[in-house]
Amino acid sequence: MSGWLICFAKIFFTFHLVAVAWVLFRAPTLHGALVYYVGLFSFQSLSGFSFSILCLLLQLILNGQNSQIIYEQINENDTALIQLNDYTGNLQWQYSSDNISWSDIKNETSKSLLIVVKETLYYRAKVTLGKCEPFYSNITLIENGSAIDDDSDNFSENQGDCDDSNPNIFPGNIDICGDEIDQDCSGQDLSCKDFDNDNDGFTENQGDCDDNDPTKNPGALENDCCDGIDQNCDGRDCAAIYQHEPFDKLDNRWLIQLYGFYENGSNMIPENVNVDNSILSLSVTLNQNNALPLKYNAGEISDSAFHQFGYFEVRMKPEIVPGTVASFLIMNRWITENWENREIDIEFTGNKLTSMQMTTHDYQDGGTNHKSSSTIKELGFDITKEYHNYGILWTSDSVSWYVDGELFYTEKQYVPQDPLHIRLNHWTGNMDAGMDAWMGPIDDNTLPSVTYYDWIKVMSLEGFFAEKEKGCGNKND
Repeated sequence: MSGWLICFAKIFFTFHLVAVAWVLFRAPTLHGALVYYVGLFSFQSLSGFSFSILCLLLQLILNGQNSQIIYEQINENDTALIQLNDYTGNLQWQYSSDNISWSDIKNETSKSLLIVVKETLYYRAKVTLGKCEPFYSNITLIENGSAIDDDSDNFSENQGDCDDSNPNIFPGNIDICGDEIDQDCSGQDLSCKDFDNDNDGFTENQGDCDDNDPTKNPGALENDCCDGIDQNCDGRDCAAIYQHEPFDKLDNRWLIQLYGFYENGSNMIPENVNVDNSILSLSVTLNQNNALPLKYNAGEISDSAFHQFGYFEVRMKPEIVPGTVASFLIMNRWITENWENREIDIEFTGNKLTSMQMTTHDYQDGGTNHKSSSTIKELGFDITKEYHNYGILWTSDSVSWYVDGELFYTEKQYVPQDPLHIRLNHWTGNMDAGMDAWMGPIDDNTLPSVTYYDWIKVMSLEGFFAEKEKGCGNKND
């Protein structure tokens, strides 16, 4: 190397040593010195090699600081403040969900970053200075404390853990009744009446009539109707599929019907369906609402379940007037057009208060041939005076009607085979369609007309015949 080059190199390095010493003297820390030095010479005519060495040295120091992650756990919606002091250059705050891919936080370029905690994220400051590659601050991990499972029971506060310091308290845990501890985070301690003592799937509050005997619960079958044991907790020893005794309320098994057809002269409305004192009442009244099309209002409910064969019974008292009909029937689903009615009826008309009409409807020959049979028989009592039990026994080859537990009439023609559901209704007919010939003319001054229903029950055929065979049924229950 020529002498003048050696001389120049000595002068160059001496100059840089003096400059570094002067900067170190001016700056309190090595980091500050380097930043000050790079800022001083970044736009000067330093050689590329010298400038790269300085940037690399600064980056090595910053990366050494960056290897540490500052960790903070803060509850959701609380705030955190991150601040970067003693820096030179342009600052941009960044965030990351995995500490790998980073994104700029829009409009966050000051030395402080205020965070409202919503999720767990990493944060850092990116600083650009002169011609150097960007420098990065320490990484701060802000963790959503409400999403952390502090007691290792697999549930965090955000997942409903009502005591995240106790691993024995979490959603879905078994709640010990009566200990005043809410182990399952339901909001209250389990009442012992809500606890299934016999593990039969029903608690006392769910209708289990003996919560120490797993063979007795509302879902059990009555295998013996005359064993004196109420296995299905319906209040009696009987193989009832279900029994609504009494009508305490209209639960979701019952649907209030809203419909009409040509022969029906009534608007079917909910206001004419009422439950009072455990008795269901359906009424026919004069229509006072001009928005409804027909002169009279009436009421009807139907069972949401469908049944195929069995025994169906109602306890009712029709206090009806001429021009109205009270019914207990099972039928297929009614539609407004092209209805193929399959049904079995018990009907009382207001002009014949001592008789009962019994009817079957069916479609034969592939649904093209409607057939029906209808019989009216005297009962020997006035239907308006007292409650009586009226039943329908439906088998695959016959329909039999019962009154107060006694066989009243049997029909073997036109027996429906499709599943049917129960309907209770009280209505008046369209007199212009000739319905007065069947139910008599209506006198508005006699209204309202009301039919009262105490209960209904549905029994399997096996249960019905077992009860009849052993003679343990009570005809007035």
